[in-house]
Amino acid sequence: MPKAEGKELAREYTLQQGDTTDSWQMFLDLAKEYKLRDSKLATVYIDSDLKSVLDRLKSANSIKMPSTALLSSIVARFVFDHEKNIKEAIYGDSLL
Repeated sequence: MPKAEGKELAREYTLQQGDTTDSWQMFLDLAKEYKLRDSKLATVYIDSDLKSVLDRLKSANSIKMPSTALLSSIVARFVFDHEKNIKEAIYGDSLL
């Protein structure tokens, strides 16, 4: 994901984070964005039980989304929610 696009998604998520938008719908909206940009894929290994849940979720009639888009949305939500902690873990005191 190019930095500009990532920042745009982060900005959109931040704007929505404080309003009454349903968290589930926000997750699906992010997944749709990642589905449109699936040319920037990387290999990621996850627990087989979690993969099974993703496989079942992607096939749900109300979802119909590739597991790559769903997983990207899940990770993006986590990163957006914990951005400060992640920066502290990566940069530590050098961030200050």
